[in-house]
Amino acid sequence: MAKLDSQFTVFKPIAKAEKCIASMPKLPPIVEVAIGNPKYSLFDDAIYMPALEHFPSAMAYYSALFHELAHATGNRKRLDRWCSFIRKNTPEYAFEEMVAELSSIFCLYRLQIADGKIQEESIEYISGWCAMLPETESSGALEKAITIAERIRDYIFNQL
Repeated sequence: MAKLDSQFTVFKPIAKAEKCIASMPKLPPIVEVAIGNPKYSLFDDAIYMPALEHFPSAMAYYSALFHELAHATGNRKRLDRWCSFIRKNTPEYAFEEMVAELSSIFCLYRLQIADGKIQEESIEYISGWCAMLPETESSGALEKAITIAERIRDYIFNQL
């Protein structure tokens, strides 16, 4: 997932990304926060996002936002992909992070706005989480994650 930048730069929103996000079924509230990292809260069913200017690029912002939207599809209001909170540092958490990151990059590619830097960061991020899976699970985990991420992308684009 994209890293936040401590310097402020003004970027323009990407219209087609904004249109896609607005059309997502049962879109959770997206709350702008002054500090902190992007996150989806199952408890609040809301996404907390720093402002666009806190990111090193508009692409990094949308990468993070699509990642969090993917997490939001786990909620029973949407795709009901998981039934409760997932504990950090577990194989289930690692798998969910892989799914969310794949979903994000799939959304960026569908919009034709992905760039090489975001792709490299996503591969690194996914590889890190994949390494946390038990060896017996890791072989089929990526294929399963890709299938789920494609469904999430289609949901976000309101094409299910």
